[in-house]
Amino acid sequence: MDIKDCHVEERLCLGSDMYSYTFFKFIKADNPILLGGLMMKSYFTVVIQIFLTTLKWNEKLGKPIFLGDAKLNVARVICSYIMHM
Repeated sequence: MDIKDCHVEERLCLGSDMYSYTFFKFIKADNPILLGGLMMKSYFTVVIQIFLTTLKWNEKLGKPIFLGDAKLNVARVICSYIMHM
């Protein structure tokens, strides 16, 4: 079996989120600075999502969440900014 016989191209449908964009750039781009920046953005996005999930769990467990807290409001703004880049 020859390698060129195994080559199959398939159409890949990606979403419009940060992870899909990073995946696409890892396949197509050769710029290590761009890829490093995208990895950091993806990492921060995951960390913020975990942080917000933890806050939501604490709310479900009956622990109060204060809506006026600066940390929570900053986390919400950062998460929305990163997810809509």
